[in-house]
Amino acid sequence: MKRKVWSFGMKMAIAFVAIAAGVAGVRPSPQQEELRDLVPTTPIERELKGGEVHAYRLALTAGQYVRVVVAQRGIDVVVRLFGPDGRQIVEMDSPTGTQGEESVAHVAEAAGTYRLEVAPLEKDAPPGRYEVRLEELRPATEQDRTRIAADRAFAEAVLLFAQQTADALRRAIGKYEEAARLYHALDDRRKEAESLHWAGFISALIGEPRKALEYYGQALPILRAIGDRQGEAATLTNIGVMYSALGEKQKALEYYGQALAIHRAVGDRQGEARTLTNIGGVYSALGEKQKALEYYGQALPIRRAVGDRQGEAVTLHNIGAVYSALGEKQKALEYFGQALAILRAVGDRQGEAATLTNIGQVYAELGEKQKALEYFGQALAIHRAVGDRQGEATTLTNIGQVYAELGEKQKALEYFGQALPIRRAVGDRRGEAVTLTNIGGVYSELGEKQKALEYYGQALPILRAVGDRNWEAAVLGNIGQVYSALGEKQKALEYYGQALPIRRAVGDRRGEAVTPNNIGRVYAALGEKQKALEYFGQALPILRAVGDRNWEAAVLGGIARIERDRGELAQARTRIEAALERIESLRAAAPGPELRATFLASKRGYYEFYIDLLVRLDEREPGRGHDRAAFEASERSRARSLLELLTEARMDVRQGIAPELRERERAVHARIAGIQSQLLRVMSRAKPNPAEVAALEEALKRADAEREQVELEIRRKHPRYAALQYPTPVGVAAVQEVLDEQTALLEYVLTRESALLFIVTRADFRVLRLGASPATIRERVEKLRAAIAEGPQWTAFSNYVLNARWLYQDLIQPVEKWLAGKRELIIVPDGVLHYLPFEVLLTKGELTVEPRELSYLVRDYAVRYVPSASVLVELSRPEAERSKPEKTLVAYADPVYGEPDEASAVGKALRSMWGELRRLPRLPYSRQEVERIARLYPDAEVALFLGADAREENVKSGEPARYRFVHFAAHGVLNEKQPQYSGIVLTTGATRSGSGAVRDPARREEATEDGLLQVYEIFNLKLAADVVVLSACETGLGREVRGEGMVGLTRAFLYAGAQAVVVSLWKVADPATAELMMRFYRQMKAGVGKAEALRRARLELFREGRYVHPFYWAPFVLMGGA
Repeated sequence: MKRKVWSFGMKMAIAFVAIAAGVAGVRPSPQQEELRDLVPTTPIERELKGGEVHAYRLALTAGQYVRVVVAQRGIDVVVRLFGPDGRQIVEMDSPTGTQGEESVAHVAEAAGTYRLEVAPLEKDAPPGRYEVRLEELRPATEQDRTRIAADRAFAEAVLLFAQQTADALRRAIGKYEEAARLYHALDDRRKEAESLHWAGFISALIGEPRKALEYYGQALPILRAIGDRQGEAATLTNIGVMYSALGEKQKALEYYGQALAIHRAVGDRQGEARTLTNIGGVYSALGEKQKALEYYGQALPIRRAVGDRQGEAVTLHNIGAVYSALGEKQKALEYFGQALAILRAVGDRQGEAATLTNIGQVYAELGEKQKALEYFGQALAIHRAVGDRQGEATTLTNIGQVYAELGEKQKALEYFGQALPIRRAVGDRRGEAVTLTNIGGVYSELGEKQKALEYYGQALPILRAVGDRNWEAAVLGNIGQVYSALGEKQKALEYYGQALPIRRAVGDRRGEAVTPNNIGRVYAALGEKQKALEYFGQALPILRAVGDRNWEAAVLGGIARIERDRGELAQARTRIEAALERIESLRAAAPGPELRATFLASKRGYYEFYIDLLVRLDEREPGRGHDRAAFEASERSRARSLLELLTEARMDVRQGIAPELRERERAVHARIAGIQSQLLRVMSRAKPNPAEVAALEEALKRADAEREQVELEIRRKHPRYAALQYPTPVGVAAVQEVLDEQTALLEYVLTRESALLFIVTRADFRVLRLGASPATIRERVEKLRAAIAEGPQWTAFSNYVLNARWLYQDLIQPVEKWLAGKRELIIVPDGVLHYLPFEVLLTKGELTVEPRELSYLVRDYAVRYVPSASVLVELSRPEAERSKPEKTLVAYADPVYGEPDEASAVGKALRSMWGELRRLPRLPYSRQEVERIARLYPDAEVALFLGADAREENVKSGEPARYRFVHFAAHGVLNEKQPQYSGIVLTTGATRSGSGAVRDPARREEATEDGLLQVYEIFNLKLAADVVVLSACETGLGREVRGEGMVGLTRAFLYAGAQAVVVSLWKVADPATAELMMRFYRQMKAGVGKAEALRRARLELFREGRYVHPFYWAPFVLMGGA
């Protein structure tokens, strides 16, 4: 049989050369034909193709020795021998390909009729010929029995090798050792050498190069003794491969040189080309890239001359890898593209997947993350289809690394977590170390430095054992980064000092720049600014040469900080603007809005530095426009993905997509709903099966990954998407145009070092540096929320009063003089301020704890919130295509969650999917709430879906698109790790039984949804609502993404078409919520604007005396437009 040996890592390939190839596996036999008799001296030649089995009959007596030889002439066959009882005795598929011989020998234990089958290895093999002959039939000798034992040990080793697990590979080595001993006893030197060679080859495969050298060293003198020059050359080549892997490059070149001379002496042009390719690989690893290209250049025409298409692809691939290392990424892609076309033409799926992976790696290094994920996705599917576990693990690791670089750390850990057990299972020691390194990198980014060191500590000895100098240097550099972050600067320099010479020795240009950058950062922290600049100066030209914009931005940022600290503010501005230009280009290439958001969040520090720098320039040079530039920079750093989503929503990204994509989207949504429904059922059992739960959770992860991929394809293939022009973040003048005389916008920026506030009014603009530090503000917000969360516990109320007053002094009082005559505040929060309802701040310092007497900010101002001023401007634009609602109110309330036991089951399922246990009691006041609101409007203008009718199907029916107000009075579910699964819990698992009063009853039918209206589903709704009210707990929360704000329900409803959303910031009280909502709608019916209506509703509530504590009247805030 044939086996292709690909040794592609993340960047470079060096082809192993073997005497013969291993076994991929055997398919079950198709229907066999009528048996023919096999007799001595009468060979049978026949044609065979995929799907056929030829069967032969042998009459044997007890103790007889039989040997049958099948000569393959254009088809790779499997030969099986069955005993008189029909049981299979032996199966042979030697690594001889389509032209060698298969030999089956046996000593009959019992007399009878034996059956021999000849079948193609591949079920779809093209027609080829073979000859079968009964070579020997005689009484058995002891030597015959030894040969049969040797052949069986060899055959078992081949089958074990085909399993490709770590355990099977180690057992295969043992079988090859056994076969070698037996062949030695038979004086069969050729088979002894072949067995030793394969033991060495597998030892190399599982990351034991020293052991491999022992086996090759035993095989080499045997091959020389029997005069097998080709086998000698092949073994010399593989010895060279081992020394290369161990980092002993000169020794590798010596062995390759001996092999090359033999290949040329015997006229083996194909072997010559392979060895030239491997010599090129050594020079590439030594950093002598031009010399590597010379050897590849010698190999390529030979590959083409002898028609070795697969070898041609390997050489093209390696040339591409050299150009990639040299920073010539486009040239690399050209060569990879040529290799890919050949591999597809020859049907080499494994090689195709390896090349797709490396193309993806190039795009990842170019910052084109979406393209990288597309190529990795194609490679992963092929690896899984062909059962290439090692390739699957490599690609999973690469996908994880892309997500890590985009800031999706948890997602990265999931992919690394899938890769690591595969690496270990197949015995891929180097790959195991690479994945351990990447996991350590993520933990380092998450701030878990000791955990990072643990993973690096596991990786480093493995890399040294397998001789991977490149990754050894990477790990040493990473350890240095951890020690630098821990404040152990001298220790950091020691590790960087170990890494740098290795980087240079192996020709890792990117690493050669990254390490000086890190050394520069250490010296900058130590106050040795000039030394830091020297190292940054070494790094910058290399990074520009290799096209690494991400690290170039890091170096530019480091230089900018030094220039700022020296007071060279103008120079620092030039540097940081250049860094931000690189970051913006990388952001534009990130796949989809969510990943663009997390990527920008990971780079928020650059924007904060830039904003602070511009404010410093304004303080030094007032009136030069630096303050306005700072505001624009603030806008560039926040809610960019939401701004782009709103632009997409106007275009309606799902209109005009191909029917097959629309069907894929529908199918994956249905699958997710089905899996979640199954989880609900499984968890409702008294003792849920953990294995079943784990399987369903894994299925949910895979379905969600497919959902993300479909969404990316919809965006990429939309006919109008390519021409879509995203709005740029706005400046001061554009914001002033949408503000009236009575409104002020307050935009906060909390950097690591200081707190800034921009105030914009119709006629004025200012920027102020606030007196309180970001740490103080955070502490006070947390204490205020904790005090409110206690509810009407007056022991905690004084703590609330104290912090509410301090926060007013911190956040509002500095701009009081510009707020004279204003009636509405638009807050653009940042960081912890997303959790603060400004309405509860106290404008005066009264010596009272009587809630009704306090000077809440809500007494003076209506307040609403927006993620950015640019989003405010976007929401204020007139929409020509926006349809006006036909009716007034649609509401979903009092969903059915079942009896207590069933509710607990739902809660367990929610814990499984969302990480927390929630009991879901009925919300009886929610029914009263919407029924009272409904009475404000004519019956024909209202639709209520109550009780069992408050179902997900009735939301997705299109009904909400007709209404001005869309109201949900139900439980909310928050998932901070996966915000796309946050949602509103509607009736779960119930049928439309007719319970509950419904003004506009829908058709009664069985439930087709899981009852969980989640963020990713809300994005697909079409709304024209003035306001969506989420009268549930914590619906205003989500995952806080730095710069983007809360990623959750609010942005989903804004994307779906709502002008504004009313959401809650903490768990709400059902009766108080019902009262607040009734007053809110009553004010809006009277013609009052949304923000003012909510303000008056609050005032009414606490003036009446029943719900005076802020816990009751303050949780709901208005997000969005007027």
